[in-house]
Amino acid sequence: MTTFYRVGDTSMPYRKTADDVINFEVEELGNGEMDRSTNHEILALIPAHKCKWVFAEKQAARRWQAEYPDDELETCYYDLPVILAMDDDGGFLVCEMATIIEAKGL
Repeated sequence: MTTFYRVGDTSMPYRKTADDVINFEVEELGNGEMDRSTNHEILALIPAHKCKWVFAEKQAARRWQAEYPDDELETCYYDLPVILAMDDDGGFLVCEMATIIEAKGL
């Protein structure tokens, strides 16, 4: 089991994909180029609501929490996490391997 940390709203939009989330981060929020660990075709199959932006280290999440003091620090556990993308702030867009297997119809 792998532990990640998250601060803020944990919901992701329905009817959107992981690829949509990454594009929004880059195009709308101006978060620079994302390091996409997975190709576009697979990202376009993964439902956004099955993904979360997380940090690998609690200290990094707490730095982010300083900007959003009303938000709680959440601990997230994954059995087989897949990192879909990484941002410049040390955040990872992750989902479970089972989500990718399901999305690909395997």
